[in-house]
Amino acid sequence: MAKKTHATRTTKSAATKAARKTKAAATTTDQARTVVYVHGIGNKPEEAVLRCQWDHALLGFGLGERSRMAYWCQTDRHGPPEPATCADADAVGAKAMHVGGF
Repeated sequence: MAKKTHATRTTKSAATKAARKTKAAATTTDQARTVVYVHGIGNKPEEAVLRCQWDHALLGFGLGERSRMAYWCQTDRHGPPEPATCADADAVGAKAMHVGGF
């Protein structure tokens, strides 16, 4: 019987490590989740800005394509979306509180 050489063990070890990485990547993909936000009434920034604000407020970082926003805009009542950036906080104004019945 032939004796195993160091090269054979190294190759087998590398193949085993590669198989483990592939399995780990498949497991990670299988467990991928998407966060869906639903905003309330009132004027809000554009969808991408609001989603970014909520990602950072709730999780501390942007999820990018891993989050979605169920977004709607009642422009006849509130006008165009309010100007804002991702760095701004999502704010509820007095008008939105009044419209909501508070």
